Amino acid sequence: CPIPKSPFQVRVIDPTRCCITNDIPETIQIGHSKSVSVDCTGAGAGVFDVLLNGETGDPTMEAVVTELTDIDDTADSKYRVTFQALAVGDVHTHFKWGGYDIQKCP
Repeated sequence: CPIPKSPFQVRVIDPTRCCITNDIPETIQIGHSKSVSVDCTGAGAGVFDVLLNGETGDPTMEAVVTELTDIDDTADSKYRVTFQALAVGDVHTHFKWGGYDIQKCP
């Protein structure tokens, strides 16, 4: 008797291979922006996400993710996150790869 949905595949990823390649900003002045670079080379097939206060959006700050392959074809799995301060407040940021937290985040 065959097992339903067998054989099946499991995607294996390693978010510990993702690294933040520059300093995470501690403060951002309203109307200004700061960027963080993240390299997920070798982490497996995954989706890069940024959460602000646990959500994908926040009224205090905007995060714009640029996949660097859009700029340089050799920059696979590398990202630039640009934070734009919109209002006064504290924002907890989380970077995720394939749904798992990337080290040093927050």
